[in-house]
Amino acid sequence: MPARFEKKVALVTGGARGIGAAVVRRLSEEDAEVYFTYYSSEKEAHIFLSSLKNQDHVHALVCDVRKNEDVERTVDAVIESEGRLDILVNNAGIIRD
Repeated sequence: MPARFEKKVALVTGGARGIGAAVVRRLSEEDAEVYFTYYSSEKEAHIFLSSLKNQDHVHALVCDVRKNEDVERTVDAVIESEGRLDILVNNAGIIRD
């Protein structure tokens, strides 16, 4: 598999499960430096993180995307750590029937 995202920095909201987790997994397999947000369960986020092959390049950040200050803090943390942000996947959300 080609490393299409090598040297890219990605942020995936809601990345600890479901579609977001699949995106995080794929980006990390293609050598991106990946940050993902979670809100509901730190334990779940860290279990997912430990399941990844390339976990040295994946980082979990707690963030409530309903709060502007949390979102700003999260983006600032990624940029401060990496110097840039190349890819943003806005995945977080809840459907209530």
